[in-house]
Amino acid sequence: MSRKPDSFAAHTRAIRVLEKQGREDEALEHYRASVRAYPDSPRMWFGMGRIYLRKRAWDDAVDAFA
Repeated sequence: MSRKPDSFAAHTRAIRVLEKQGREDEALEHYRASVRAYPDSPRMWFGMGRIYLRKRAWDDAVDAFA
């Protein structure tokens, strides 16, 4: 990801791997970076919201889903 730090595809791949490994905090970092670069991506907002729900971060989940 060092060549294209805002690459949607790179973030998507990293998120998929990290979530499968149970590394949700690290996956959230990629979700946050992705929505900064691609704020209109419902896929990223939804994925971020799902993690917040599992973490019981209700306010953050509402923000992600809104």
